[in-house]
Amino acid sequence: MVPFSLLTTWLLFRMVGWRALLYALAPPLIWYSFHNWDLLVVAATVMAFYAWWKGRIATTAILLVIGGCLKLWPLFFLAPLALSRLHADDRGDAVRVTLTAVGSFMLINAWFVILNFKGWWASYQFQALRDADITSNSIWYWAFRSLDDQTLNRIVPILLALSFTAALAYGWRRANQAEEAYPFLQVSAAILCAFLLFNKAHSPQYALWLLPFFVLLQVRWTWWAGYLAFDAALYVGLFRWYYDRAFGVDFGPAKVAMLAGVWGRAIMLVLLFFVFLRSRPAMEIEPEPDDVAGAESRSEQVDTVTPAQPGPDLAAGAATETGVGSSSTSG
Repeated sequence: MVPFSLLTTWLLFRMVGWRALLYALAPPLIWYSFHNWDLLVVAATVMAFYAWWKGRIATTAILLVIGGCLKLWPLFFLAPLALSRLHADDRGDAVRVTLTAVGSFMLINAWFVILNFKGWWASYQFQALRDADITSNSIWYWAFRSLDDQTLNRIVPILLALSFTAALAYGWRRANQAEEAYPFLQVSAAILCAFLLFNKAHSPQYALWLLPFFVLLQVRWTWWAGYLAFDAALYVGLFRWYYDRAFGVDFGPAKVAMLAGVWGRAIMLVLLFFVFLRSRPAMEIEPEPDDVAGAESRSEQVDTVTPAQPGPDLAAGAATETGVGSSSTSG
């Protein structure tokens, strides 16, 4: 997984300069680099953001689909991507984004469907039927354990749909009021926060998914530090608690740390949902219409970004932040 992490760091550096250290120096890169294939998915997603930065919207859609075929969550970002083109009064481009995404998904998955449909469908079926058990690290297990699986499987999709819709609608309203481009990155980040919060499982390595947004959006470094502090409490407490349980010890410092991590992380995700929505990209934006699909119709609202100037203090990047962190209840 190391090559994918290096690729991600390099792409982030190309986009925002030394602010990429917020990714490269994050402890989860060490803790979770050997957990599953998450760094591969993160790399594909950051490549998609890099393509978006260059104005290659069709390429962005393809890369998000590639990431989504490895893990589901990058597919959620296709909705704000399509809305960004609709808001730019480019319906044709929005349709192209949708068709490109659907075509890419079908092309990648067709071989697996034809050769082994049951095996292909099993992964989606597993996620749909999965319950919130002791290994899920989610709020559902620790606060709503009395809910049966059938009820939980009805509630979770509703909460996800409502939160996703709220983020998409806020992005549209913000773009209209400020007369600016649709905030694709900000809405994508908020959608991911909602997914991490309401999903039935929240494995420790999911922290890797959120790291690029701390880099690409102008949020104070204290949000990054706070989230990772709770993540560290969960990581250390969880595995020590498993060890304690093997020897008949349930409640102790390890469980306290784990629960602090679970609930602290959940609170941070709620706050970050609003913080990300109100943030700005960590770079200046200029038009650069070089998308292979619909380049001739690019308006000034297509975002191409110039890397931020490096500074001695990573926190300086938040000095230009607008409204973020001024109120813990609204962001």
